[in-house]
Amino acid sequence: MASEDFLLARVEARKKSVRKKPYVLVSYAQSLDGAIGKAEERVVLSGEASMRLTHALRASCDAVAVGIGTVLSDDPRLTVRLVHVDAQPAAVVFDSTQRLPASSHLVASARSRRVVQVVCSPGEQQAHLRTLPSGVEVLTVAGNFHAAVDALHEVCGFSSIMVEGGARLLRSALPRADDILVTVAPVVLPTAGGKTIRPAFDDERRLKHPLVVDLDGDAVIYGELGESS
Repeated sequence: MASEDFLLARVEARKKSVRKKPYVLVSYAQSLDGAIGKAEERVVLSGEASMRLTHALRASCDAVAVGIGTVLSDDPRLTVRLVHVDAQPAAVVFDSTQRLPASSHLVASARSRRVVQVVCSPGEQQAHLRTLPSGVEVLTVAGNFHAAVDALHEVCGFSSIMVEGGARLLRSALPRADDILVTVAPVVLPTAGGKTIRPAFDDERRLKHPLVVDLDGDAVIYGELGESS
């Protein structure tokens, strides 16, 4: 069984060794039966220890990304609060329908740290960035998640991005991700209304150099996403 510190050191080493930037880490929590939440209510699956790990990983990345569905349902802050950090990571919202509420915690924080709203528009010829009066930066890109991630590096300067959810964004992110970290909580959620992830892989994938950490009953599984088998 690996230690939490060893896992964090592995992530740091991977960030430096991955050639194609940005480094993308997909991180989420799920129940024993594979659900990442319920359709109609917010569910906290991570325990205190694994939540601290999540905050340490946030602190190690340039940006933390979620989809607009997560913002609308949970109104997250995407800040580092449980460990020390000199500067908060940027918050990235994938929001092609431009529904980011002006009253959200993320918009309120745009004056004190970077908040980037990613709009994927097929009609765009090249990525461009503009800043709204609220301080939110709008990055408009042509294409899918892969093109958006490239633009977040080339236009915004992010070299490492942690993708946390929701289900739709995770499905898009996993085929591009360098590494994955899944926290498996010792709980089974009711079948009805459970949200699950079905990654858009063309072939089977097996983790390279997997690590398993026991954090107060949560099983944290980390590894490098390998090529198709």
